[in-house]
Amino acid sequence: MMWQPRRDGALGRAVLAAAVAVLGSALSCAQLSGTQPGELGTGGSSGGGGSGGGSPGSGGASPGATASGGRAASGSASGGGSTSAAASGGAPGGVPVGSSGGSAPIPVAGSGGSAGTKKVDLTGKKVLLVVDNPASLDDGDQMLSDLMAARGMVVKLGAATPADASASSQDLIVGSSGASGADFASSYKDLAVPILTFGNPTYQPLDFIVGSSGKGNAPSTSQLTVIDATSYLAASFAAGANLNVISPTRNTQISWAVPGGAPIQVASVMGSPTELCVFAYEKGGMMSKTVAPARRASLCWKTDAIKDLAIDSYRLMVAAIEWAAGAP
Repeated sequence: MMWQPRRDGALGRAVLAAAVAVLGSALSCAQLSGTQPGELGTGGSSGGGGSGGGSPGSGGASPGATASGGRAASGSASGGGSTSAAASGGAPGGVPVGSSGGSAPIPVAGSGGSAGTKKVDLTGKKVLLVVDNPASLDDGDQMLSDLMAARGMVVKLGAATPADASASSQDLIVGSSGASGADFASSYKDLAVPILTFGNPTYQPLDFIVGSSGKGNAPSTSQLTVIDATSYLAASFAAGANLNVISPTRNTQISWAVPGGAPIQVASVMGSPTELCVFAYEKGGMMSKTVAPARRASLCWKTDAIKDLAIDSYRLMVAAIEWAAGAP
């Protein structure tokens, strides 16, 4: 199930913005709590057979329309609350995003149950999105900006160099894979502000790894395997779960690292548990050679691939934003 928005003019941008708003809210709501933050309830059965998640609108159906024919969830979630992972109609809460010829549905939290805890409130959180050129965003950076704005975050665009004067007063700094890793690190590395990065340009400059031998790439068709399911960063996925990363229609790569120190090991390349694709450091945690002055997190895909991410990866990305910006 992939979301591939239109890219042609004002209508495409409007559809994109609406879809991002739905996704930003829905994916966080789908992260339920049992005994740990983000742990999924186990009682409900997922909706099935919703005619592909509803008929996509030709020329632009209204985002938010639910699919038909599915089965509502039932049963109680372990740890409290009944599960809302299943929708009341269609494959888990299908919401068609209208576009010419139709596009795939976005799974959202359905009405089959209630979540154990509320989603992390990001309203008013200030985030500096560091990109290659603040005056001209590519689709991935724009989608990332829209997603954070849809969650109520106050997004400011900045460059890798010179350092943005407001950086130290931000709640989160996000480094696009398009920004120079060396320049980004030179400007922001030592700030006591949480940082989230994409891809491998910052692995060595931010002291995640000692040298270039500690990183590599894998085909984007590779799957990730969840290692630490107790971490909020695991986005409710169980330990050992194998996750899709990028649409098979996109030919690109994902990156991995063998980070030094004491990283939070969230997910690795399937079959290679030491090659971490999603990892993080808690404030005060030992990185390769230095101590993290604030939370640090890294996701293995480039920001220009965000438009082609699998739903599994969207969930990991939302969890990373929430965690870096202050989730438990």
